[in-house]
Amino acid sequence: MRIAALLIDIDDTLLDDAHATRHGVAALLAAHQLPYTLDDACQCWHTLTQQHWLRFERGECSIIEQRHARLRGLFQRELSESEAAQAFEPYIAGYRSNWKAFDDTAAFVAATAHLPRVLVSNGHLDIQQRKLAFTGLDAHFPHLLTPQNCGHAKPDAAIFEVAAALAGVPLQQCMVIGDDAVRDIGAAQTLGMPYFHVDRRRADGGLLACLPLLA
Repeated sequence: MRIAALLIDIDDTLLDDAHATRHGVAALLAAHQLPYTLDDACQCWHTLTQQHWLRFERGECSIIEQRHARLRGLFQRELSESEAAQAFEPYIAGYRSNWKAFDDTAAFVAATAHLPRVLVSNGHLDIQQRKLAFTGLDAHFPHLLTPQNCGHAKPDAAIFEVAAALAGVPLQQCMVIGDDAVRDIGAAQTLGMPYFHVDRRRADGGLLACLPLLA
């Protein structure tokens, strides 16, 4: 089947979110003298993020509440909301100053410019807009869907249906491109959509490896 549009994830697909996160965690360790190695702290932060981001996706807490819950888990002690907000500032500074696109992103963006493209992310709308502006990718992607402006989160079929409608292409002719095995790839498989799994641990897992599928 001909691929007529792309529905593309952002974090750890176009942008190296793991890199930015690691710098954010390093800033937390330096500011608060926490008893972790950087690798151990990053692993703990990853586990806490998975736990509390799911709560945010389900609407059980706000973006700020899940942020503070992660911090309390890393610190292993209670913090008031004001204490948590202040303690989180080094992370925010380290994280935001290290947003960057992967080395293959520019070439991928150029090579797929002839196709309708919609960004589909479970990240918070304001933060994702800031990332795109910071990295200059906002000029290439007129459409960005998140739970805040769509009302649905991946892997819910509805967010992909809205994305396909924005692209003006039938759902089954849209390729999902992303790194998440459940939110991106699992959703595409359930919906019978073509997909490409970005996994840079594999030699053939970068963005450019999907280009032959689009020819």
